[in-house]
Amino acid sequence: MSSNEMEPDNDLVFPDGGWRAWSVVLGSWCAMVPSFGLMNTLGVFEAWLADHQLRDYSKASIGWIFSLYMFFLYFGSVQVGLHVEYYQFMLGFSVLGGISSSMVFTPSIACIAHWFLRRRALATGVAATAGGIGGIVFPVLISNLIGRLGFPWTIRIIGFISAIFCSLSVALLRTRLPLNPMQKGTVDVRALKELRFALLTAAIVLIDFALLLPLTYLPSYAQSQGLGDSFAYNLSSILNGASILGRIVPGYFADRFGRFNIMIVTTFICAVLILALWLPSQSNKAATVAFAVLFGFWSGTAISLAPVCVAQISKTEEFGKRYGTAYFLVSIGSLIAIPIAGELLKVRKATTSQEDYTGVILLCGIAYACAFVFFILSRAGVGKRLLMPSAMNPQGECFLHSDVILPMRDPYMDQVIDGTKNYEFRRYRLSPGVRRIWFYRTAPHSSITHACETLPVRTRNHGDAPVSEDGLGNVEFNTRHPDCAGYDFTYKMVTVYELRNPITLNEMKEKHGFKPAPRGFVYLPKSISDCHHWKQQN
Repeated sequence: MSSNEMEPDNDLVFPDGGWRAWSVVLGSWCAMVPSFGLMNTLGVFEAWLADHQLRDYSKASIGWIFSLYMFFLYFGSVQVGLHVEYYQFMLGFSVLGGISSSMVFTPSIACIAHWFLRRRALATGVAATAGGIGGIVFPVLISNLIGRLGFPWTIRIIGFISAIFCSLSVALLRTRLPLNPMQKGTVDVRALKELRFALLTAAIVLIDFALLLPLTYLPSYAQSQGLGDSFAYNLSSILNGASILGRIVPGYFADRFGRFNIMIVTTFICAVLILALWLPSQSNKAATVAFAVLFGFWSGTAISLAPVCVAQISKTEEFGKRYGTAYFLVSIGSLIAIPIAGELLKVRKATTSQEDYTGVILLCGIAYACAFVFFILSRAGVGKRLLMPSAMNPQGECFLHSDVILPMRDPYMDQVIDGTKNYEFRRYRLSPGVRRIWFYRTAPHSSITHACETLPVRTRNHGDAPVSEDGLGNVEFNTRHPDCAGYDFTYKMVTVYELRNPITLNEMKEKHGFKPAPRGFVYLPKSISDCHHWKQQN
């Protein structure tokens, strides 16, 4: 509901459905079958290689193969059919496979954001089911073909299947919104200065770190407990099958009840399942299967909702860069996750003379628990905030704490001018002394063009009277519509004045101490008030 924060893309019209939009989802789905499908098959590869080609290497050493694969998958097909040496798997599977998968799945995630806004979580969840389906099909293919055709031809067949899906994705994926010509690079370190984005990134790093451990080690864990090779290989398919629903169902509810809320709930449940079910399961087949099913379902949001949470606090034109920033850090976490787990196994084996996965399971559970805390803190930054955030004020200036500058984009400014929008909705409470809002109209205007008087803050706490329902978004505010989640403060715009001489960004920089354009609220420099008294405007 806020022009700047409620939905960063409200000034754009999103199809949110229709053949063209859903065909992009289908294209994204096709891209994720080989990329995330192979990721969800790492456990089968790890168990096979540890018993065959790389049986002379430790779990930690083998873990680096899959960690590098995940690193390049997130940071940035498989020609490993003839590989028998460790370095060949490292270069062919990890580097080449990871980079190629990254080039497939990263654009497929970003394209969905061009076509969906209100139903973005559901659309992303539907596309992400491909990883679960690939995670079912590939392990079954591997376990059935590897004995008949051998490892080289099994991998070649998977490569041919992947090529077909990639070709379909290229034909179906398309962007809709123009590129931002001012945006350069793929990583924006400055975005991490925004606390809620930094907390969200930390949470995503932790859940991806933790998710890799059961995906990779659950089959070998079952083998170590004497549950049989066939049962162990099928665990990956069971887990991935459960994750299919786990990517659609939470996505549907996330669009209704909040993406962060669903992430918090599912992350907490995953932590409980790991520590209360997987940890004590040992050689109990029923408990192990139950964990695979339940964890598969509840962990699905790590793939389907995490990117949507990033999109929720980003403008569409900034999403690619912020997504790249978050998942660059995820790639580092993924790089070290499996080797750390392998070292824990090595230490426990040296101590107990047998493979003991207790340390790995505890590490996984603790990572999920920490992610749960970070999601809560990040949601607090996205949702209700009782304290006013720090204003990004120009240096060397005196300020009027009765006046603030707020950025406003088209067409919101037009709605304010014609009276369609008569309340400004905020996630935070402005200083009680604020009496006027000066509107910085963003590009192509890049100027302060209007100012308005405002009444004291209105809230929707229990017992508060509703605001009048004659303006855009007022009914949603009163009824606590999901689109208004977290927007608990609103300010009545009483009289709107048009500045006779708009204050351009160049003037703000040259005369009033500004460096970048205002992005959040900024207290008005006294020098602006002296030159442009609000009572003297039109």
